[in-house]
Amino acid sequence: GDVAKEGKEVEAGLKENWVGMTEAMVVILSAEIGDKSFFVAILLAMRYDKWTVLFASMFALSIMAVSSALFGSLISQINHELLQWIAAFTYLVFGVMMVWDGYQMSDDGGTMAEAREELEEAGLVEK
Repeated sequence: GDVAKEGKEVEAGLKENWVGMTEAMVVILSAEIGDKSFFVAILLAMRYDKWTVLFASMFALSIMAVSSALFGSLISQINHELLQWIAAFTYLVFGVMMVWDGYQMSDDGGTMAEAREELEEAGLVEK
């Protein structure tokens, strides 16, 4: 009776957790491949020990993942309607910023050139 019902509830909860974890992994992996941090890690691994760069990158991504999860948990406490307005405003602001950045970009460089330039400014690679 009750034990079997509780067992099914626990099993359903575990299945839901796996679905959420799988979905998060797929979304994050698809978003991270090809972004600026991906190229920065490549450039750093060319200059420094690959294992050091790997572990530093993993640590940095872990910090970002934990902070994002905590932030998401806090946001879930906000009124849903207010959250929709905040999200709409945020998308609008970032959309305007991206259009502005697009107009300001030069035609001679891409993501790799931008990443290398930032590393040169930080003194992490030679000019």
